[in-house]
Amino acid sequence: SKQWYQRRVRGTKTKQAEINRQLQDRITTVSYWKQRLTTEHASICQEITNLNMSKQKTQQALASTELPTEVAGNCLKNREGREAIDLVQDLVDDELIAELDLLSEVQRLMQTRILDTDTRLRNLNDCKNALELDIRDKEECLRLDEHCYKLNNGSAGLQQVTQHTLYDGHTATVDEHENFSQQNLEKSEIARVMSVLQRELNDFSINKSNDELQKQSELVGAMFRQRLKELSDAKTGLDSQLEKTNQEISSVEDSLHQLREALRSKDGPM
Repeated sequence: SKQWYQRRVRGTKTKQAEINRQLQDRITTVSYWKQRLTTEHASICQEITNLNMSKQKTQQALASTELPTEVAGNCLKNREGREAIDLVQDLVDDELIAELDLLSEVQRLMQTRILDTDTRLRNLNDCKNALELDIRDKEECLRLDEHCYKLNNGSAGLQQVTQHTLYDGHTATVDEHENFSQQNLEKSEIARVMSVLQRELNDFSINKSNDELQKQSELVGAMFRQRLKELSDAKTGLDSQLEKTNQEISSVEDSLHQLREALRSKDGPM
């Protein structure tokens, strides 16, 4: 009887030591996953901030097209007020229309980029929420496991359990638990990669659009300068022709005056 009791005591201590070792292993494993989840959570929070900044930059690029659109539209409208022979569609009109078309295209592109960015932000926030839930689960696991690890035969509040082998059918296995966290990490990493690509696409679209709009604006300016030069040259030519005509008129008037004087001298008393 004494030997049986001693064997039971040794067996209990051995079992307790094995359980404590398993608990320690589990605490180490859960801490590892919690650290990975926490690191990824910080990364995805930073990426959300970066993508929001990219969205704001894209929105600013869209807003910056409003004034040029208004100016180009007003220019065309004012030029339609020309009269008679001046009411023609020249190169200036052609380039203003091209500028309006380009501005409209850029606006559609920026709107598409903003919508795509919103989709990426939703994905990032979904992954962020999943990570936060998983981290809270890990914290709860650590709290319970560390509490169990500290228990011993002398711990207060212990009582005998009649059914010590109860099993909850909804409990996940260790592999399922780790696979769940691994999937959350992978989804978050993919979302971050897609977000980085979206930011690069936004920047590329903004820079390319700005370059095209700048070139078109310079082309419109060049056509205006060319048209102004043509008008200035035409005005100079007309002014010169007007001066010649006035000189000819003055010369004719002088000749008429001399002719009248000559006629008066002939009509005088003999």
